[in-house]
Amino acid sequence: MSDALTDLEPYVRDAKWGLGRDYADYVAGFITQDVNKQFGGQRLGFPPNRSIEVLYYNITWLKKLGVTVPPATWTAFEALCKKATDPAKGTYGYSLDPFDASHLYAFVVSFGGEIAKPDGSGYQFNTPQMKSVMTLMKRLYDGGWAKKNAKQYDYQNEFGNGQALFSISSTSGITYYGSVVDKSKAPFDWSVGAVPQAVAGKKPAIDLYGASVSVPKTTPAKQLAAWLFIKWFSEPEQQAKWTEVSGYFPVRKSATPLIKDYLAKNKVFASAWTLLNSADLKSEPPYAGYDLVRDKMLAAYSAILNGADITATLADLDVQAAKIYKDSSP
Repeated sequence: MSDALTDLEPYVRDAKWGLGRDYADYVAGFITQDVNKQFGGQRLGFPPNRSIEVLYYNITWLKKLGVTVPPATWTAFEALCKKATDPAKGTYGYSLDPFDASHLYAFVVSFGGEIAKPDGSGYQFNTPQMKSVMTLMKRLYDGGWAKKNAKQYDYQNEFGNGQALFSISSTSGITYYGSVVDKSKAPFDWSVGAVPQAVAGKKPAIDLYGASVSVPKTTPAKQLAAWLFIKWFSEPEQQAKWTEVSGYFPVRKSATPLIKDYLAKNKVFASAWTLLNSADLKSEPPYAGYDLVRDKMLAAYSAILNGADITATLADLDVQAAKIYKDSSP
């Protein structure tokens, strides 16, 4: 991959064309996300925007259950899922999406874990934290308190139609959730908050993600031109406009006053923006081949929900991920 893509780190640090003092204006978790240990610390991409994994919750329903705030811990989340489940009414606690591996990453960091080895030498799945995640999700699923989606994005409809109390997904979907709620037979108050954590009281660990832009290796002049466009796009004015049309977070702190009106008109997005600026941001590994590993993660998740042994399945996932990492490395 590094043979085909330009390392953008020299451009970022260049005295004339680089970011200079503006580097500190980028959200810390955003600007460091594309530095890749698998390729010797090269920066093989740059963030044009970002979103985070959040808990979508039905405020109106929570109040009926005697609760005024979303669950801060998985223990509280599970208890509320049980209370919300009523087979006769067709309601349940959590709309479980088995099609996006980012959910698993968000869950494991909420338990204090990671899927990338600290030294950047590969993946780790057969960990106490991932076992806790799988045990919890299996228990919710077996209890009937979580319903597995039949197809992708079912969670938006099931939450928006009042079938599920909770959904967990990206802030980039806020507009879509809002559209479903507004069109439902019984619209309700809703918002977003931190994904539940294993332990309350700490700054919540939140999955930060999004596609990055890369520059193919061509000629010095073309590579510089591409970098200058990326740099221009990341300026506060462009970022503010992009936030308004896309629903993604701007990558620059100084864009905040420029989206003041947007935040005032979009209360749920404003809640997400507040969370972003107060959370412990975690990033999925930028490794080559991670898309293949994500597929393996989802296969393991489905197998466990269907009854496969957790430890054996995660051990096998470690083996598969290690091979992909090795085959994808320089």
